[in-house]
Amino acid sequence: MTAPYKYSLSECDVINKTLLESFRCKRQTWVDWSEDDIVHGLWRQLTSMVWAEVSFKALVKAAIDNRASPVNNTLLAEALIDGYVARQVLSIRRLVDPTKGNISIRRILQQLRSYHSFFTRENYVCFDGLPYDYNQIHSRQLEALAVSESIWRETEGPEAWTSSERAHEQFDRLSNSDGKNRNRDDHLPITLIDTLDSWLKNSGALEIASWSHVYLAHAGNRDARTKIADFELHGDSISLTIKSLARILEAISAYLLYSGGRSGSLMPQAQFDVFEHLEKPILGRDEIKLAQIYWQNLADERDGYLREVIDQLTNPKTTDKI
Repeated sequence: MTAPYKYSLSECDVINKTLLESFRCKRQTWVDWSEDDIVHGLWRQLTSMVWAEVSFKALVKAAIDNRASPVNNTLLAEALIDGYVARQVLSIRRLVDPTKGNISIRRILQQLRSYHSFFTRENYVCFDGLPYDYNQIHSRQLEALAVSESIWRETEGPEAWTSSERAHEQFDRLSNSDGKNRNRDDHLPITLIDTLDSWLKNSGALEIASWSHVYLAHAGNRDARTKIADFELHGDSISLTIKSLARILEAISAYLLYSGGRSGSLMPQAQFDVFEHLEKPILGRDEIKLAQIYWQNLADERDGYLREVIDQLTNPKTTDKI
């Protein structure tokens, strides 16, 4: 989790300090889930999915453009496709998991609705030291500028009037307000959460999660499979779902929590040549012969898994382990 807020409750220009304390606590949890958790942070999961998507599509295009490419080998194609689908589907399933104790976009949306009352204007603007009345600070700095050649413009804390102004304007936009009758007790509209819930509902993520319950994470029986018989999973549906989930999390991070988001930087930057060695053949003739022998040895070993089953079943003392 990131460091505590830079300014104490007593330093924040908020009248209802009790509500602010609750808001800061919950907000820090949501920011941690989104940004800071080094294992299951939501942005970490989504950027990983975007990387996998771009990588997969680049290899698919290479295979289509050059039918003689080794990427068209059946073994490689099966491994690429099956691995890609499994990875992305399970990631989507995690991101919409409603289970208490787990980190997911769906859980954040549930909590944002439950704690909607925390999102007052004064909490939104002043939760970490910004002034509520930025005009007063601005006027005082203009007076100081009149007797000084320059003045340092703060970006945080009680003198950061420009940051306060931007926060007010963002609150206005989210509230569909013209900003003429601002009040400390103004609340962000619950319709914002309704909109994000509708984005999630229409993202295809819930259908993909249901598919995973039956076909990937669990072996669903006939009845379970019948319930999702009309759903068809394909690469485009996965891509569109990733796009929708990224937009939902951006709305939460950058606008509702006012914590930055990922605008313009969703795709990770490669730290290596992603197409290194692809101009080379995968195997030479001699290497193919060795690979065929290795394949057959592995196949024979697996066939041997089924030998002596009846003997060991009826006389378990003949072996300590199967």
